[in-house]
Amino acid sequence: MASISDESKKVKKTSNVKSDVNSMKKTENLLKRYLIWILPCILYFLSMRLDMSLLGLGGSTAATKQYIGSPSFDSFFTSYSEKHQDPMCRSLHFFGTSLVIVQLMMNLKLLHSLGPSLVVGFAVRNFTMFLPHGYIEMIAMGLYFIGTAGKACRSAFPPIVLILTMYSFPFIGHLYEPNALEPFIHPTLSVLTDFRLWYEVVRNFGPYF
Repeated sequence: MASISDESKKVKKTSNVKSDVNSMKKTENLLKRYLIWILPCILYFLSMRLDMSLLGLGGSTAATKQYIGSPSFDSFFTSYSEKHQDPMCRSLHFFGTSLVIVQLMMNLKLLHSLGPSLVVGFAVRNFTMFLPHGYIEMIAMGLYFIGTAGKACRSAFPPIVLILTMYSFPFIGHLYEPNALEPFIHPTLSVLTDFRLWYEVVRNFGPYF
């Protein structure tokens, strides 16, 4: 009887240890999920507070970005839509965004990294409003996404595939409508606008085309 009770105690201890390990892993994963937001939020806060002209990096907004200053996303969305009138171009945008959404739903680690990466993009955008292009913004957003998502997925392959999917189909689409400047001037807003355009298509069942 004593041996049976000892064995049952060992089983209970083992199960308790396993449950503690599992709870610690869950807590660690939760902390990691929130930690990747800290740097983007700090950067964005600084970008809203710092005057870049005081650092000698320019203080005026570049001509290519001036209309963004007022009604922001809505004005950009209207301008973006007007520059995407060709049906084939729009269809490829919709198809590419659909594939991106499928990848995000199939791998939530990519989705968890996309949000803070967009915040990084907005922060760098605020720092570089005096530049006529958005290359630095695009690179910063992409590298943060690949770094955080790659670490979460234990491979850089999934985030790189998602980025290639996100940009390849619109690039092909703009062979039919050659005005693909927005992603290189406003990369962060362009990503959000593609999701908005996709939503408009689904909501209205096709008037976008």
